[in-house]
Amino acid sequence: MTVNESLEIVILADNYVDKPMLVAEHGFSCLIEYNGLNILFDAGQGFSLRNNFKKLCNDKKIDFAVLSHGHYDHSDGFKDFDVSSLDIYAHKKVFAEHLRKGEDDFEFIGVDKTVLNSKKYNFILNENFCEIKKDIFLSGAIDRVNEFDVDKNLYLKTENGISKDNFPDEQYLVIKTSKGLVIFTGCSHSGIENIILDIKRKTKDTPIYAVIGGFHLFRSSDNEIMKVADFLLELEVKIIITGHCTGINGFLILKNILKDKVLFSKVGLKLKII
Repeated sequence: MTVNESLEIVILADNYVDKPMLVAEHGFSCLIEYNGLNILFDAGQGFSLRNNFKKLCNDKKIDFAVLSHGHYDHSDGFKDFDVSSLDIYAHKKVFAEHLRKGEDDFEFIGVDKTVLNSKKYNFILNENFCEIKKDIFLSGAIDRVNEFDVDKNLYLKTENGISKDNFPDEQYLVIKTSKGLVIFTGCSHSGIENIILDIKRKTKDTPIYAVIGGFHLFRSSDNEIMKVADFLLELEVKIIITGHCTGINGFLILKNILKDKVLFSKVGLKLKII
């Protein structure tokens, strides 16, 4: 950590927008500005990132990107992103064949093959907890302590056939600051409680200052959402910015319990975290 540390975010893609000339879509992407580094965390589906990056931060040069998991609504924005070359950090299983079950068949919802084959992207793959830059960490595999069945319609195709998706490629980004850990998560398919318990174990119980991203609660019951809210309240997390797959009902319940600690993630939101 540096003496004059700074951490700011700009939401580039999310499900909601209330500002002119910006667009929303089902997906998530944010720009993290940390101590002079510009980090693109996820890329949304595409149009939001292309449009909103030009409107909000066209003067910024991305130093590197992080892809939280291999779903189209977090990765396909890389298809037409205007860069000549870019390092993308991701889990080594990020190219898994993610599927969504429809009424009659399975639909592919993984990373578009044009992203994987693009010569302008250099994928840097990890499997375990690691420090990629000073005080910036990737989680690696996430331990499942509490049961969290995110979506009964999500499956994974492997060499052994089609099975329920356990998201082997999902990971989160962590920045260690003087105020505590700041966690960035794409969708929290593993469960936000498991994610926080995972990082507390990996960092020997370092306090959590902020959590930013989707919590995938839009299919959860009110009781399940209240359990998550109580968990975050007990941990005394200071800042929570969530939207996308958290869902409107999920956000409202979190807001009712956690009050001013919770902010709605929407396109164009700019916030100084540290």
